[in-house]
Amino acid sequence: MAHHKKATLKQKSPLLEKPRMPYILLVEDEPTHVAIIRHTIQSVNPNAVVKVAGSLKEYRSVIENSLPEIALIDMHLPDGKALEVLISPPEAGPFPIMVMTSSGDEKIAVKAMKAGALDYVVKSTEVFKAMPHTIERALREWKLIQERKQAEKALRESELRFRSLYENIAIGLYRTTPSGKILLANQALVKMLGYASLEQLAERNLTKAGFAQSSQRKVFLRKIETESEVNDFESTWIRQDGSLVIVQESARAIRDSQGTTLYYDGAVEDITDRRLAEAASRHAEDALRESNEKYHDFYTNAALGIFHSTLDGRFIDMNPALAGLLGYDSPEEAVNSITNIAEQVYTEPSRRNSVATAILKTGGMTSIENNYRRRDGTIWNGMLHLRIVRDQEGKPSHYEGFIEDITERKHTEEALRESEEKFSAIFKAAPGSMILSSLPDGKTLEVNDNFSLVTGYSREEALGKTTGDLNMWKDPYDRDRFLSLLQKNGIVQDYEADMNHKSGAIRRGLISGQTFTVQSKKYLIGTFYDITDRKRAEMELSMTKILLEQTFEQSPVPMVLVSMPNAIVRIINPACREFLGVMDEPSYIGTSLMNYKPSYMDYDVQGNVGDVNELPLARALNGQKTSNEERFIVRKDGTARW
Repeated sequence: MAHHKKATLKQKSPLLEKPRMPYILLVEDEPTHVAIIRHTIQSVNPNAVVKVAGSLKEYRSVIENSLPEIALIDMHLPDGKALEVLISPPEAGPFPIMVMTSSGDEKIAVKAMKAGALDYVVKSTEVFKAMPHTIERALREWKLIQERKQAEKALRESELRFRSLYENIAIGLYRTTPSGKILLANQALVKMLGYASLEQLAERNLTKAGFAQSSQRKVFLRKIETESEVNDFESTWIRQDGSLVIVQESARAIRDSQGTTLYYDGAVEDITDRRLAEAASRHAEDALRESNEKYHDFYTNAALGIFHSTLDGRFIDMNPALAGLLGYDSPEEAVNSITNIAEQVYTEPSRRNSVATAILKTGGMTSIENNYRRRDGTIWNGMLHLRIVRDQEGKPSHYEGFIEDITERKHTEEALRESEEKFSAIFKAAPGSMILSSLPDGKTLEVNDNFSLVTGYSREEALGKTTGDLNMWKDPYDRDRFLSLLQKNGIVQDYEADMNHKSGAIRRGLISGQTFTVQSKKYLIGTFYDITDRKRAEMELSMTKILLEQTFEQSPVPMVLVSMPNAIVRIINPACREFLGVMDEPSYIGTSLMNYKPSYMDYDVQGNVGDVNELPLARALNGQKTSNEERFIVRKDGTARW
């Protein structure tokens, strides 16, 4: 068996693989180890260069003159530890370093690797024999690290070149969603459309306000969704200042693995000058008239309210959509009827001056939310997008804008806000401790006011942590059981368990929880009702009952407990049974003492049977005050007892 193992080791020995041996720097102060390592390395490759340094000082001196391809450094040297010369991460250094030590210690190994060692070995005969292979492996790993660094550097340089090309190319490049939201655009496109920055351009939606003719966008979408790309598609876009630019674009649809379109990547070229020059030779006036007619068609049929107004507050024109929003049958009727926009359209007339001031500050398109009044007096919410149109001299001429009806959206937001306020009020005022957590991580999102009183933890201490993080469950089994029931049924009610208070006290409680989903996210709302005092009272009551029963049973004084008004026997102790001489008779529980007269009737001191209604028992049952009286009773066997 030993021979077989030796043969196997010999077969896999790195000594027979003849790896290439580089220039090696060996930092070791133990001559025997130096000799063994040098011999092992040079027995495989006699041409290998092995330089030796006996201290960190010598090591630093050697690398000042020439850098090795790899350094083997003993952890403990006369003037310090190998950790002092390590560089982290390893690839930040000029060459790899392998740390050696005479005793194996995982903590030292981890410390060395974190400090920047490429490898860590514990000196032994087998390790010395395998040293050539270990060095070769370390150098291969180092080579891979260097190649990766070069690849990452090349990738960064490539990205910089691409970014430079992307930003400086003359044609416009973009990325948009199918709904028209602009995700990316280079400077050429931003400039082409008259914007100062990508952020301003990104506020614009191509579908709603990008094309001079909405039908062009529809054709583009139909073609790219059907064929996955479009080439040399010509359309007319609207610049920020309202002027038109004729573009030629090519784009392709980027889809996920299910075939759903994620976005469009495209290139746009401004061909306005080219088309205008061509149009000049083909009756430019007719082309412009046709373009105006198409723009008018877009203006007339748009779903958004579009208008032009004077600087002093009168409508110049509006489209049918805006007339309808304002409660008029036609644009003409609205324009003629509304002589003061501030007074007749705005619910707060001063808001129009605020809008005008905002536009003058921005200098471009301004979007402001306002409340507007219809012809019949009803109020609606609208989002106004407005800009100043200037004349050839650059002076303000009139306003141009469009209004979007957001009434329904505002109502929805208000209902949601009210719902959240109600939930928050109920949540905070709940009598028990309440906690709202996200699932499946169980992190606390909110707690109510009673949470701190019941658990001892403040809201700040609880947020972002789980009940497990706070060690709130006394018994982990209860927590696992509760969560198992919750996962199975979605709801758990009145689960009784002990909880740890922050102070160390144990609190008994009834725990309930229910999961629910909002916008595809799962949550858990839980309650804890502290029943510690109730359980303590129940325990004390139980102990008192047991004590009374034991006292009653063991008392030498004859005692009987009856209920009113018929003297029904509830409890009769042994002393009383013996006194009456009925120890051997069946239980009298549930029967009336009055049923046993006159055999057990009280007698007065003269031996006369007393009036039943005057007996102490009868008087007590009638609610009268009684006192100790001396009487005798005839027992069942005829004997008398005082």
